[in-house]
Parts: sequence; C-alpha cells; structure tokens
Amino acid sequence: MDWTDAGREIARLLNDDSYHQHSHDGIVFLTTDTFTALTDGATKYYVVDPSGLSDTVQGVVENFVVSLSTEALVHIYRDPTLTDKGTVLTTVNANLKSTNTNEVVFYADPTISSNGTEIHPVYTPGVSSGSWRGAVGGSMSTLFSERILSPSHIMLVGIENVSGVTMDYGTFIYRHREEVV
Repeated sequence: MDWTDAGREIARLLNDDSYHQHSHDGIVFLTTDTFTALTDGATKYYVVDPSGLSDTVQGVVENFVVSLSTEALVHIYRDPTLTDKGTVLTTVNANLKSTNTNEVVFYADPTISSNGTEIHPVYTPGVSSGSWRGAVGGSMSTLFSERILSPSHIMLVGIENVSGVTMDYGTFIYRHREEVV
C-alpha cells in the first residue's frame, strides 16, 4: 500500500475554507479504518453512533469517503438492531492542539441482528489494478457530505464486496464536525 497517495487524498478532501476555520476552532474530527482481504460477497460493517451528542451540540457529516481496491456496494442503514456495537475506532481532532473531544463514536465489526432501514446505497468502482497507485482521483468515492446526524438514530455502514474477487484493501474515512447550536 502506498500511504502517500492516501495522505494526499485526505489532504485534498480537507482543503477548503470552512474546513480550515472549523479545524482552527477544534470542532472537526477524523475517523479512519483500513481493512484487508474482504472476500467476494462479504460485507465489512461500521457503526456511527451519535447518541452521545449533547442537546447543545450538532453533529454534521462533512465528508464520508471510501477507498477500495475492487468494486463494492456501500449500504447506509438507519436504526439497526445490534447485540454488540463492535470495536471502538480512534477519532482524532483535526486541530491537534485542541482539547475538544468527539461525542460521535465510531465502531468496526458490530454484531448485527437487523440492518435497519436502508437510506443510502452507493456503488463504487474501486481501482481496477488493485493497488493504491490509482487511488487519487480513481478509487476514492465520496458517499455523501453535509448530513446532520440525529442523536436518536444510529447508522450502520456496510461495505459489500461485489467484485467477484477478494478485495485487497478498503479504507473508511469519515470527517465530521461537532458544533454548538
């Protein structure tokens, strides 16, 4: 894997004026996760849990991106039934000098009883070469941006390999801000 290409793409996604100001304000957070060897037909799941948002804080998805080595369907569900949320992912403040911490929590590999209501299916082509060389501008797929999260609705994200081969890698990149309303 070439992490330089992934870093450049993340920097590109983060390079806009509002993001710049929000970063200085210490209200932008980044969560990423990389997985490997997802077999054809298998799905990698993530949970986005905004239930920790206080009444005075609004969680806004600024950008949700995946980078995949093969084609996939990405499913976004609302209100899944979970018996376990999974492993907590590390979320960092984009302003490394800020002491603000995130209230939205992200998990990988939950135990799911029911997916919930699908609200946003997206096809993403991936990189035909299966390498990071084509990642910038090729395999990065923005699934959605500027969505306001509701503390009463957990989201489930499923990245389903539909390529016919094993997916060499996949990266989940989630950028959000938590602002006082």
